Amino acid sequence: TATDRSARAVAMPGATRPPVRRPATLAARLLACRAGVSAVEFALICPVILALILGGVDLSRYIAYTRKVGEAAQTIASLVTQNASGSVNLYDLYFANDSSMVIFPDALRDAKARGSAWYETILITITSVKFSQTSASCTANCSYTAKVAWSYGLRQRPCNVALTPASDTAEPTPGTLPANVFGPGSVIVVEAAYVFTPILANALIGTRVIART
Repeated sequence: TATDRSARAVAMPGATRPPVRRPATLAARLLACRAGVSAVEFALICPVILALILGGVDLSRYIAYTRKVGEAAQTIASLVTQNASGSVNLYDLYFANDSSMVIFPDALRDAKARGSAWYETILITITSVKFSQTSASCTANCSYTAKVAWSYGLRQRPCNVALTPASDTAEPTPGTLPANVFGPGSVIVVEAAYVFTPILANALIGTRVIART
């Protein structure tokens, strides 16, 4: 019977139980334990994933605002130059400058959040630049010198100062002008500069100015 077999197994000489190996120390037991590994891995990876997501949000916002600032500068330039009179007066400049609130409404929202005026959030500068031939005897492929006739805005360009040709993709500065606009006549140059504030990286890199001409 089952009882007899159990008794015989107990009574068999030399019968011993197989040894059970157990971790000798607390450190060995901890190393051997696999409970909670997934939770620890998630705790380590989660901040990295969160930083990548928020960093992607900041990058996409920066790209979108760069496009919007460029469109604002282009639209304001069209408002200034395409008028019925064929000339620009002070009221045209006022209207074009104030229209940036409609063209770029993000400036109003950001100004309210910062407690500042909207024109301190997006800076608009409107400048008239006249070109003159470097050599009066030139008849073809001539080079030109660019000088500021007048400038309006918070970041005005200095008048009667020669401007240096720069790459078309370079950041606008008061002393440079894109090389592709150099030629006979004159041009209206509109510069828009927006103070961009990141969501995640603000504590690390602070605000950044997006400037387009």
